[in-house]
Amino acid sequence: MSDGKRPKIEDIEVNLELIKTLRDNSPYRLEDLTKILGLRYSASYTRREDGEVGFKPEELYLLSILYEVPLDTLFIEKS
Repeated sequence: MSDGKRPKIEDIEVNLELIKTLRDNSPYRLEDLTKILGLRYSASYTRREDGEVGFKPEELYLLSILYEVPLDTLFIEKS
């Protein structure tokens, strides 16, 4: 937060736009990510990316490893 206060949980959200961009620029296909995250259907992954269902913490951790980005880059402050 720019005012020097620590952010609260309600002030942050998953950066879904970045996650979509990372997938689009990676060698991983939707089907690959579905398997890696242990999901049954690719629609389950798409629903997460679209914000209909939240990513689990361990899923975000795996994505940060796959995409070789720091975990905290997958989060943004709510506007």
